[in-house]
Amino acid sequence: MFWLFGKSKKNQQTNRGFTLLELIVVIAIFLIITAVVIADIPNFRSSSSLDLTTSKIATYIRGAQVYGSAQKSGGTDVKYGIHLDITTPSYFYLFKDAPSQNPPEESYQIEGFKIEHLGLSNGSGCFEINTQRLDIVFSSNNYATSIGTRLEPKICRSYDNDCPDSISSADIKVSNSRGSINNSRCIRVYANGQITLLSCADSCLP
Repeated sequence: MFWLFGKSKKNQQTNRGFTLLELIVVIAIFLIITAVVIADIPNFRSSSSLDLTTSKIATYIRGAQVYGSAQKSGGTDVKYGIHLDITTPSYFYLFKDAPSQNPPEESYQIEGFKIEHLGLSNGSGCFEINTQRLDIVFSSNNYATSIGTRLEPKICRSYDNDCPDSISSADIKVSNSRGSINNSRCIRVYANGQITLLSCADSCLP
């Protein structure tokens, strides 16, 4: 009988619920976590949008690469490219033949963001970090009867006029136009045709 009574008492102690203090602690922890998450939502949305915008620009550069390199020249060297200018920082342009084409083949607004800096590198490192404009030009090869396979761009300060062979890559810095601190992403276009996203800390740009 004593054994049964002792077992029953033990089960009662084991199965008891939370105390009021324990519930208050759990609720407080939940509220703190919720407040932290809610407070960070604007930064998360801004960062995600910036990632998407930067990827979009990189995708259009790659699109120009595909268009330009896959043209059958037929005696005419068809060129496609991307034009960027920090005097119109919320726009970038896809052009055919020349960036002065009016209207351009396609123009894109990156609402809420801007092209903040453009920079150039050579084999020894960064040599220009405040380029005002940048034209990244892709064209087919010069064989009249074949499909072009040239993926390497001409990287120019001014289309077809200032495209030194010493340029090994170009960096493009995209930032939040509302001036959020440390809210920027960079794209690097290499002279060998590679296009990559990278941390701006690893770029040529301030």
